[in-house]
Amino acid sequence: MKKLFAYCCIAAVVVLGTAYLLAGPETEGDDAEKEHHHSGSGERRKTARNVLKKHKDAIVSVRLVVKIKTFVGGRPGGESERKVQTNGVTVLPSGLTIISNSATDPTSAWPSPMGGSSKVKREVTITDAKIVLNDGKELAASVVLRDKDIGIAFVRPDKTDLQLPSLKLVKAEKPKVLDPVILISRLDDRTGREPFIVQTAISAVVRKPRLRFRTMGMLDPGLPVFDAEGHCIGISLISATGSTALQSLMFGSPLEGMMGTVLPVNDVIEVMKQVPAPKK
Repeated sequence: MKKLFAYCCIAAVVVLGTAYLLAGPETEGDDAEKEHHHSGSGERRKTARNVLKKHKDAIVSVRLVVKIKTFVGGRPGGESERKVQTNGVTVLPSGLTIISNSATDPTSAWPSPMGGSSKVKREVTITDAKIVLNDGKELAASVVLRDKDIGIAFVRPDKTDLQLPSLKLVKAEKPKVLDPVILISRLDDRTGREPFIVQTAISAVVRKPRLRFRTMGMLDPGLPVFDAEGHCIGISLISATGSTALQSLMFGSPLEGMMGTVLPVNDVIEVMKQVPAPKK
């Protein structure tokens, strides 16, 4: 029995020793690499928390009531109404808020009627708009600018004497492939509209037909995206990659053919210049 126990001990020592030799001894360089890795991760977490704390109150909800009329050969072909809720970011203390333009027109993701026949037209009208602040207060608002080409829209409270938390947009450096980025969003009413963050990275820099940054996975549209230093680099959008996206929306997973895109903040600033001044 004693011999058996001794043999077992020797075998264990041999196995552990072999494993150690194969792995190789841990060096000071390994320690430095681990310390650098954990330090970088820690800094990114710290930056993400700071970004969330600093800008979470600028993330609001927008509720829209959209009326959709269909015309066939110039004649009325039906009418419906949709209630849409989306998140956006307030970019001026007056309450001017950016949202994805797709939220203002639910038909933009629908297939073309009758194979795209020119005889069938849709007319989309926004009949009501409200900005929902983080305390639940609703502000009557209006959609003051829609840019279909860029993909964003601007909503402004009807009340003109407000001083709301907002994210000031300034020009920023363009991110590179694999640069980490942070998005701030907000949960829905059922979960208390708590703010949350998404950490991802740039997967591609697209230069045609215009500059865009693709991300690894989809992002909630109409929200600010920040770099590892906490600078806002743009606004998130969802883009479709051809007919595959349309088919997936109709018959399968909505993720297939859909990609997250970041509209550069420099472009957003240029579009903001087109927003009409409030009526006095």
